[in-house]
Parts: sequence; structure tokens; C-alpha cells
Amino acid sequence: MKPMLNLLIFVLPVQWAITTQAQTTLEHLDFDAKAIPAGIEYKGNISDGKHWKDANGENYILLTRSDDLIKKMDDGKTSKSALVSAVHYARQQDGTYRLIRKLHDFVRNCTARTMIVNHIQNSLSVTDLDANGKAEIIFLYKTACGSDETVIPNVHLTLLENGEKYPMRGTMSYQMRGRGEGEPVRMQIGDQSVGAEFENAPSLFLEYAHKHWNTFAVEER
Repeated sequence: MKPMLNLLIFVLPVQWAITTQAQTTLEHLDFDAKAIPAGIEYKGNISDGKHWKDANGENYILLTRSDDLIKKMDDGKTSKSALVSAVHYARQQDGTYRLIRKLHDFVRNCTARTMIVNHIQNSLSVTDLDANGKAEIIFLYKTACGSDETVIPNVHLTLLENGEKYPMRGTMSYQMRGRGEGEPVRMQIGDQSVGAEFENAPSLFLEYAHKHWNTFAVEER
């Protein structure tokens, strides 16, 4: 029993140190969409953002959406297009901001009644799961073009760390409540595919991505 007791005494401080490091590698700062520093370039309207410090210095992530572009097609129909973007900048020692990663996606020339091109509300999060001092950024957005009755949005999850992208793609799931009292809740499960990039990432990344997907890639109907 004495060797086991010595092992426990040794392990507990190490676990405590790892937990403490994970909690202190990231400093979350206030984010103000109306006070974005000069040198951070973006297009469209800011839908969400985060501001923090890590090993890269002071960071900003901005999620933006363009205004709808409406035009007449050759066949006389009206089409709509829109763009969603994400930009990650870090402040350098000289005060300038360096672009770490820029992403964008769009729906173009949608002539159907419904066009969806939006970041999913509240899905943006900044963490340091592997406690390496460089934050992970995760967010989801959805895209679709179709009728109100039949359209099922495509869902896109992006996890970024230091500019490296780890994607997950699929379709929206729906939680459908029964119309009558006592009727059970039914689920319509969407598709999901995991990018090969996760194979070379810490397992914590994929676990967190799945959890985030199951939280934000579900809507009620």
C-alpha cells in the first residue's frame, strides 16, 4: 500500500498544474464591434466577434455577413446572393495587426423564395483546450436556397487554431414537438461529415467539435 500512496501524492500536484495552466493560458477581453482597431480589415456587417490575449498577443475574430445582392436574371427572375466571412487578426509588437486566417462562403444567384446565409447565433467560442497558449476558435454557419417548406440548411462548423482549419459539414437537425398534449418529441437527424484535418489534431478538438455541433446544429420545428 505504501507505493500506491506515494504515487497518489505525486499525481495530484501534476494534475493540478495542468488544470491551472489550461485556465491561465487565455485572457478574455471585452469585445466592442463599434471599436475595431485600425488595420483590421473586413467586409460586411459584424454579426459576432471575440477579443482575447494568448501566445500570439492580442487577438480579434470577426464574423461578418454582407448585405443581400439583388439583381435581375436573364430569364426575368430576381436572384439574391450573400457572403459570410471570418477574419482572425493578432496584434504585433509594433502595434500593427497581422492577418492569421480569412475565410468566406456564399450563396450565389438564389432565385428560390428562401435564401439562408448566416452565422449561427451564439456559436462563436474561444478556448484553449490543449493548453498550448494558442486559442481555438470555433463557430458554425448555415447556407440554403429553396422553398420555406422543403429547405434544410447546410451546416458548416469551423475550428481554427493558429490559422489551421478543422472543418465539419452536414445538414441541420430538427427537434419536432408533438402537436397534441403528451405527444413525444421527434428528431429529424441531419447528416454530418468530419474533415480529415481532425485526424492530425488533438482528440480534444474533435470531442469539442461534436459537442458544439450537437448544441448548435439543431433547430426546433
